This record gives sequence, structure tokens and C-alpha cells, in this order.
Amino acid sequence: MLLDIKPIENDRDYADGIAIRNSDLDHMPLTVEEARSFDAANPSDLYFERQLGRDPDGVALAYGMVRQERAQEGKLFMADVMVSDLRVLEAWHQMRHSVEQRCRDLDATTTISFTRSDRPSIAKAMEDHGYALSQTNPVSCLDVQTFCAEPFQARVAKAEADGFKLLSLGEYARQVGERWKEVYWRFVMDVLQDVPMPVPFVEEPLDEFVKWVETRNWDLETRYVALDGDRMAAVSEFEVRKADPRIGSTYLTGARREYRRRGLATALKAKALAHAKSMGLERLYTDNEESNPMYVLNLELGFKHAFDWLIYKKEAN
Repeated sequence: MLLDIKPIENDRDYADGIAIRNSDLDHMPLTVEEARSFDAANPSDLYFERQLGRDPDGVALAYGMVRQERAQEGKLFMADVMVSDLRVLEAWHQMRHSVEQRCRDLDATTTISFTRSDRPSIAKAMEDHGYALSQTNPVSCLDVQTFCAEPFQARVAKAEADGFKLLSLGEYARQVGERWKEVYWRFVMDVLQDVPMPVPFVEEPLDEFVKWVETRNWDLETRYVALDGDRMAAVSEFEVRKADPRIGSTYLTGARREYRRRGLATALKAKALAHAKSMGLERLYTDNEESNPMYVLNLELGFKHAFDWLIYKKEAN
């Protein structure tokens, strides 16, 4: 069976492609509207394309994505593939060939791709295509309504007694106005330098960061920061998934180097989780590189291991 693989362009393609994506990434679903807005906001100097493969009857079986990332050297691409049914591995292989050909056409030097540990047939197929496992990120899930903030109140109290102000990013933005975007961008770029990644970190330009924030229409009330006077010291973020409001995703939790080992990340995350519980959220997902201390913190807070992200890398010959 030969698939007809084309770039996603029209409403039907978006609906079918995002449905396949969400069946594989059910813990972090997207709406079609989000996908379209993200595509429109992609930096003009970085290649981005979604692909869809249909069988001869027009049934969508495979979804692919090619996204160029900023790199310290060479050309770095993300190339992900999902299928509607793991029993149709031939569709996965055809889409994998398609996205890899696109990367070769664009002179990719490094290609990164993700899959899940509970998809062993896909993991084997990745290796068959010449990818090598580069990093493992345990994905963990919290039953939010069972979370109890009381055991962590001492850390909140200590942080406040040490002079830190713990507040939502929304509160901070109301205090300083539009300046919050540049302050937060600088803070995030500083913290991300120490987050384990399969390739060296490259800063995102301020204008792209602001465009991304505005495109995603961030809820600033679900992001908590610790301030040391006027200096941002730590953060813990989560967002409710628009495609399924029962589910949330955590994003960055961390502190600047000089503020680590002071309990700030735990204090902020406890406040964030209490907020998530008050919103009626049912499940909250996060992931961390397997040796990252944040993984241990998440387990302490009540998260349970769900599966692993397997991050594969392939270098051009």
C-alpha cells in the first residue's frame, strides 16, 4: 500500500493530522486552531512543515512534522512521525522516509525525533532508520485532586521568611507592565542553559519569545515566580490543555544558579499544584531528563511514572 503524502494545507488535512497526533500524544493534545496559530507564528527563517499520508481510499494513516531549530552549528531539525494504528507500521516507515528526505533536501546535519517507551515497535523502527538513543525523559502524571499542599507549606513559609516574594506571573505583570516579557525572557533563557538537552542550548531571540507567548495566549495566573527584590529567582509553570480541560501540562520549573538548593522550586510548584487542584484539573503531566533532580522532586510531590520519552538523534553521513 503506497501512501499519498503531502504537506498539510486545508481544513480536512489539519483535522485528520492533528487527530493522529493527539492519538499518540494523548497526554498533551492540541486543537486544530492551536496548530494553525503555531504554524503561522513559526519564525520566517526556520523551516516548518506538517505532512499527512493517506491511503488510496483517502483515509489518513500517518502524520509527520519537520521543524528546523536554532543550532550552534550546522542545521538541526526535529522530524516526528505518528500513525493512526501501530499495526500499520508500513505507513510509519513511508512517512519517516518522507520527513527524512525533506531534512536531507534542506541539508540537515542533525535530526532529532521522539517516541514513547510504550511504543516498542516504533522505537525499534527508529533504530532501523539509523537513529541512536540520545536521551531518556521519564514522563510522570499527577492525580491532581489527590494532591495535598500541607506537607509543603513549611517550604513556602521558609521562602517567604527568607525575603522572597511568591506570586503569579499575572500579578508580576500587573506590577511592572509590558516589561514583564523581557524580564521573563531573560530569566527563562538563563535557566534553560542548565536544562539537559540532546543538543546544545541556543537562545531564542526576544521578539520570537514574545510572539510565541502572544500566539499561545498564555494564562499568566498558572505560572508562579519567586522574586528577590526586583530579580526573578525561580519559576514553576503549568497550563490547561485547550483540547481537553481535564488535562494540564507543566513546563519550566527551575531557579537561577545562585538561588538553587533553597527550596524555591518546591515552594512554587506546591502553590501551582494547589491552584491546579482548585481549578478542577484531573491530571497533570510533566517530564524530566532521567538524572535531573526535578524528577525526584516531582515524585516527592506525588507524580507517578507513566512512560519515558525516548529522544533519538541521527547525524548526517
